[in-house]
Amino acid sequence: MTPQSASAWPGLLANHWLWGAVALSALLQVAVVHGPLPNSAFGTVPLDAMQWLVCIGMASLVLWLGEARKMVHRAWIKHVHNGAYTLSPTPA
Repeated sequence: MTPQSASAWPGLLANHWLWGAVALSALLQVAVVHGPLPNSAFGTVPLDAMQWLVCIGMASLVLWLGEARKMVHRAWIKHVHNGAYTLSPTPA
């Protein structure tokens, strides 16, 4: 399977360093948006739950669209190769 068609889901939890970085950046984002000192420094205001859900949905849209594109790519390759998922040419 090529990187263009490999799903992100199977190894999603394997990289603990990545998840640590994601957690740290999320924590810092919440601190900047909800902390009184960062609010005045960055000119932000606290978000309510619905606004956070919109932010999370928009941020994850890249993942969902990428996975949908890969799913279509895998289906197309499978169709082109008569049901066999391979990217190498079939022997004559």
